[in-house]
Amino acid sequence: DGLVNSTDFFEFLNDFFDREIDSRERPERPIPSGRVGATAVLVAGTLQLGLGIGLLAAASWQKGLAQALAAGFALALAIVVYDRWHKKNPAAPYLMGLCRALVYVVAGLAATSTLPGAVLAGAALLFLYVVGLTFAARFRWRGIGLLIAGISLLDASLIAVHAPALLPLLFAIGCFALTRILQRFVSGT
Repeated sequence: DGLVNSTDFFEFLNDFFDREIDSRERPERPIPSGRVGATAVLVAGTLQLGLGIGLLAAASWQKGLAQALAAGFALALAIVVYDRWHKKNPAAPYLMGLCRALVYVVAGLAATSTLPGAVLAGAALLFLYVVGLTFAARFRWRGIGLLIAGISLLDASLIAVHAPALLPLLFAIGCFALTRILQRFVSGT
């Protein structure tokens, strides 16, 4: 059976912060079920964030390390704030949107020391898309899996408009298809 299954793997900090609610509402989750301890989950989640910051530092070493690291720490903080306070928080959709938008900002700063307007515009569009998606999920809209996969199509659209390159465009479209296929095995929630 293992300690975690495929639906648990990338939710470490979320599981840590939701452990009390999960013990009442979803006792099958990894911590309440006893498959893994809360401290181990916190350590694993913290190590994931640290690894991300370390990889960002390595990728941006020559291109503006300070800005990229500042954005990376902002993203890590936004992730922790979201994971800690998302339950029944009216600002949660905006926090999730901020997390996703900061991914664009971090990636842009890892590649160059100044952000092109297209990256900022893409981050703003992604923010709006994810806020809408998160509200749809909150109201249990049946097509949420399609909206989640649609993030890849937003990426593809931005690539097509701002940096027309066939391989990245095809990759983004392929990610949409792959997400839809994988949602047959892992629910898009």
